Amino acid sequence: MNYEFLTEARDEFWEAALYYEAKESGLGVRMRKEVEHVVERILGL
Repeated sequence: MNYEFLTEARDEFWEAALYYEAKESGLGVRMRKEVEHVVERILGL
């Protein structure tokens, strides 16, 4: 099953990832992976 975010949600998601990455190297990447993992669990992937 595929999924996609609404444009506004996707933009906010990437802004948050960039923010966290600026705070600590690798933190934005970890945040993105965690969100992806949670969405996949919700969808039962």
